Amino acid sequence: MGMEDHMANVIDGRNARRETIPTVIKAAHVRANEILNNPDYAIQAPAFIRNGDKGVYPLDEVKGDMIEVKRLLDLFESKATPYEKVTEMFAQVLEAIVLEQSELGNWLGDGVTTLKTSRFDDIKNGVDMLAEWSSGLGESSHILGLAVDVTFGKFSAEEKLSKIRDEIDRDSLRPIKYFRDAKGSFMGTRFHVPRVIVGIDQEHLTQLASLWNARDNKALAHHPVQKILITEMLTQSRAMLAYAQSKGSEKAAQSYAEIVFVLETLSEEKASIGFGALEQDAVFRSLLSCTRSIFAADKR
Repeated sequence: MGMEDHMANVIDGRNARRETIPTVIKAAHVRANEILNNPDYAIQAPAFIRNGDKGVYPLDEVKGDMIEVKRLLDLFESKATPYEKVTEMFAQVLEAIVLEQSELGNWLGDGVTTLKTSRFDDIKNGVDMLAEWSSGLGESSHILGLAVDVTFGKFSAEEKLSKIRDEIDRDSLRPIKYFRDAKGSFMGTRFHVPRVIVGIDQEHLTQLASLWNARDNKALAHHPVQKILITEMLTQSRAMLAYAQSKGSEKAAQSYAEIVFVLETLSEEKASIGFGALEQDAVFRSLLSCTRSIFAADKR
């Protein structure tokens, strides 16, 4: 969950109440921190510091970005309500589960690599994770940025989706400054990265975390949450593609067209998996509803 979205929710008085953290989420959060700070899962900005013929950015530039990250983190820590801090914990647990199970449980199909973004791209560019699909045959890969939502509320979904719509209007999707591909052949800024919002509500996340804590990978491999995530990604990507085409935003349209093709294939592969009880998930329903509203035909 990007810091800009967190700060917007801090302002929202509805989030001022105190929440109790379930024991299962506390336990999962310990493991989540290990994953989200592991270089195997998370992009590290210092790795991009230029040193001879290696690296990308000057030391002072990377240091400046890290100072800005610390400033925003300190601001969040001082301004956030107890509810906001609890929500951040839930979001990090979902991020870690998706990062691990996308590959271990094949949630996002074969040939996918998922990475936690750098703290800079998380906070400044609103992208929590990257999913990269590659055929392994030498063709260029397809990248999708994922922002995580675990808070039900029309305000939250509308604000996040509206930001993406505004980027499409300008035909300038947010870049990923600290990007490295799965093949290790590119490090630097990746421009025009299509982005969607994914998430489930806190009740269902708590149930998912119980399986994760128990290391029940068999149950996780067949869990309907993967169907929810794919449906969220595909529904939004189709709507954003149609919107970009209607606006004549060629760069955005091309980016989303590539992702729609990948996600349609993935959706077909996962057709045998049902939604189960998650079909009524509050975040899932909110994202679908707001997607229809924000990218509706009359908005074009």
